[in-house]
Amino acid sequence: MIMVATRRTVELVLTLFVASLVVFGALYLVPGGPIAYLVHGQVTTPQTVARITAEYHLNEAFVPRYWHWLTGLFQGNFGTSLIYHESASALIAPRIGITALLVIVAALETCVIGAVIGLVSALRGGAVDGLLTTLTTIGVGIPAFAAAAVLIEVFGVTLGWFPVSGAGTGFGGHLQHVVLPATALAVSSLAYMARLTRASVRQERQREYVETAAAGGLTMRQTVRRHILRNSAPSMLTAAGVSFVGLMASEVVVENAFGVNGLGSLLVQAVGAKDFAVVQILILFYVACFMVVNTITDLLALKLDPRLMAAAEGGS
Repeated sequence: MIMVATRRTVELVLTLFVASLVVFGALYLVPGGPIAYLVHGQVTTPQTVARITAEYHLNEAFVPRYWHWLTGLFQGNFGTSLIYHESASALIAPRIGITALLVIVAALETCVIGAVIGLVSALRGGAVDGLLTTLTTIGVGIPAFAAAAVLIEVFGVTLGWFPVSGAGTGFGGHLQHVVLPATALAVSSLAYMARLTRASVRQERQREYVETAAAGGLTMRQTVRRHILRNSAPSMLTAAGVSFVGLMASEVVVENAFGVNGLGSLLVQAVGAKDFAVVQILILFYVACFMVVNTITDLLALKLDPRLMAAAEGGS
């Protein structure tokens, strides 16, 4: 396990290194060159050009420029916003909490509700299975912005149960404000989670050990709890990891739909304003989150399933 974890960690570091090169190098591929891009929307004066040239080390070769940028990241220097004239870290820090809460609540809804729906569908069968399968099939195809529009109209405007914009104050206020955005974010993911859980549990129910357990006197509930769920866990965990990545990608849309001032909203604003320092660090942050979650998910799945571990050790 240590060897596999070490190899996966090295792969993670190398992938992040390549991603950082791509993110940093994108500035030098824009039409008109980096100077034309970075002075967009500003009064172009020799002083402005000189300041940006010095800040981005544009008078140096690519490798020294990249090294300055990379070492700055490790020192907490994420660059300066060209629009707000603040450090990127100062813009990002206040927004991390609300985005994290939004994604965590959506992830909990995805894993808990999706797993329960999939489990009930697989074990009950019949009309219940047919109804839940139909609903989850529809749910998988519902985009986050469409779910957001429906939830705002029904639970925000018509019923007035939840606020439909802003982030609130304090933990209770934040939590109340993220219920609808998190649900809109989770609809498609929990439907996917439910379908994969159903398929995995149904597959495990057809294994020979289920008949052996029944012959040994175990009830179906005991067999599900002791064996079926345990053997389905790696597939369910993989689905949870994939869903989390999808949540991170879709929260940009949901934050803008609900007026939540989080990282997703900041990214949209920065892209629209061509605020490259902020765009750089946010894209790298999202890529890092995707890669870290995928790596952790893979390692946990290997830990849960000895067969996967044996295959991974054989491949290493």
